[in-house]
Amino acid sequence: MTATTEPWGSRPSAASRFALIARSLHDPSVFAALFDRHWPAIHRFCTSRAGAAGEDLAAEVFRIAFDDRRRFDTRYDDAAPWLYGVATNVLRRWFRQAERSRRATARSVPLDEHDPAECVVVREVLDRVGDKWSVLVIGLLRSEER
Repeated sequence: MTATTEPWGSRPSAASRFALIARSLHDPSVFAALFDRHWPAIHRFCTSRAGAAGEDLAAEVFRIAFDDRRRFDTRYDDAAPWLYGVATNVLRRWFRQAERSRRATARSVPLDEHDPAECVVVREVLDRVGDKWSVLVIGLLRSEER
């Protein structure tokens, strides 16, 4: 293998890499070649930062890239920087959401810390309304009642 080839064949020229994205606008199946070329690096980037969740995040990067491929700046001949930018934004959103979720969990008080009689009443109400409405019922409670 020489420096100009990759395991799957010769490296396409800059013009053909741009043409790939441009062609994918009219033939979405062409985007698969971009996916095949960049998946390993983007997957590694996401999983090294988010662990097991990185696999789903990497897939989300390519979903967003596919949806936004019309916005690719044609002055650049390589999609890698664009994909890393998308990946960075996806990871940032994921970490922000995880932090919000962690804070919300930390603020909530388990029912078991309340008076046992209150817990029984609340649980009975939640059982009657079912999962679909339990979020609404909990939302109606004052913070000290949650």
